[in-house]
Amino acid sequence: MRYCLRTLIIISTPAVLGGACSSMVHVISPEESTLTAIGETAARIDLFLAANHSLPPDLVALPKREGFMNQITDGWGRELIYSRSEDETISLTSLGRDGTRGGMGDDADITHQFRTRNDDGSFGLNELYMSDAKR
Repeated sequence: MRYCLRTLIIISTPAVLGGACSSMVHVISPEESTLTAIGETAARIDLFLAANHSLPPDLVALPKREGFMNQITDGWGRELIYSRSEDETISLTSLGRDGTRGGMGDDADITHQFRTRNDDGSFGLNELYMSDAKR
């Protein structure tokens, strides 16, 4: 009887531990992936600004950062929308899960706007606006 009980404990322990460990794994949501991609893309735009004293023509022109994903797509696999205004303010936007403007929850747009000049006129990226993707 003791032998059977020990065998049962030894056999079941990995299954119990495996289940406990897998429940502690955090799965990155598409929204979190999008926010990371926007932040990473903004950092790369800042590098481009410092090196070229101008804004990149598109996201493909951005320099690669060693050790980073260099992702320019949102969490749903669509390229971030990069737009520039006349005052050199830029926006990075994801249209959310549905890929169309507007929406609520996972379908909501995620937009971050950045000023590209510091108060002294020098180049530098400063975040102005961030939308709430879970309206």
